[in-house]
Amino acid sequence: REGQMDRSLAELESLANEVPGSFAAYQELITAYIRQKRFPEADRIATGMINRAGDKPDPRWLFLRGRISMELKDAEKALADFRRGAEVAGQNSSAVGMVLSAYLGLNQFAKGVQYYEGLGSRDEKDPDVLGTYAQLLARSDRAPQAVDVLRNAMSIAMAASSQHVQSLMNKVLGTFPVAEATDQFEKTQCPAALARANDRLLARLYAAAHRQTEAQAKLDSLIQSATSDTERALLLYEKGEVYQVGEDHPKALAAYEQSLQHSPDNWYTLNNVAYLLSEERSEHEAALSYAKKAVAKAENPYTLDTLGWILVHLGQYDAAVAELSRAIRLDSDYALSYYHLGEAYRRAGRFEEAV
Repeated sequence: REGQMDRSLAELESLANEVPGSFAAYQELITAYIRQKRFPEADRIATGMINRAGDKPDPRWLFLRGRISMELKDAEKALADFRRGAEVAGQNSSAVGMVLSAYLGLNQFAKGVQYYEGLGSRDEKDPDVLGTYAQLLARSDRAPQAVDVLRNAMSIAMAASSQHVQSLMNKVLGTFPVAEATDQFEKTQCPAALARANDRLLARLYAAAHRQTEAQAKLDSLIQSATSDTERALLLYEKGEVYQVGEDHPKALAAYEQSLQHSPDNWYTLNNVAYLLSEERSEHEAALSYAKKAVAKAENPYTLDTLGWILVHLGQYDAAVAELSRAIRLDSDYALSYYHLGEAYRRAGRFEEAV
């Protein structure tokens, strides 16, 4: 923080050498080199750990070196490390997903499809892996197959969590422009078994296109025919999001509250209720209760930022600084937490720290 990066890196390397088997210590060191764009040094550390392990290195080192090679524009080396890492990891879904993401990031779309299909028949249950595979298919001029894969992925995501649904939708919107995606899922033939997944995709696409009425109608139909509390809760959460984006905050809160009746521990919903109560109604004490519940269920930069910002509104500046600092430690790239932390310092009269 004082700008003494060479000294900081030297200290980190000394600490890592004291515990030569520690992945965490060396990962911290490599991450520090990467942040400073000192990729050759990062590559040196990762290569040393790989060589030390012999025939069966920890796949995490291979994935790390693959990332470094991508930064160094060495696509061949990067992909070799990612593929080897997945092989050492037993071709599990997480590892395969990292390989596919590498192919996507290196713009080697057809080769990425060839790699995945070369793994043989996989009963893939990870919607993120299927979503990345669909992106590769679409960029290899195989849009119809991509649509089929995305429908299957949404069917799996719907049974998992709102986080999986949101992650998959990001991949859908990264695969096609909104208008083209909507056209694909409206007009291409869909198997009956995937009709609900297709409607779920369309509801999200209508919302992304600001076709609020159609999005709400599609969600209402899905809610009425939902067969489980989990599915109903996720759909009501999405309905709340559509209202929130459309700035109809009373209806958004009503939908979120209904969602919590079916799934009281969903941190996404708790966090959104906390935000709306605080920002739109200035009901900061009520918001604080929801924010604390969200953090208890999932301590991440988003829940901690919401909690910290509510504490700022309540004038509890020391507590706000603590929570917002925690948010930044978890994700140093999340800009909103820096703004909120600066505002906490400013309101507390700590102007130098605010600046």
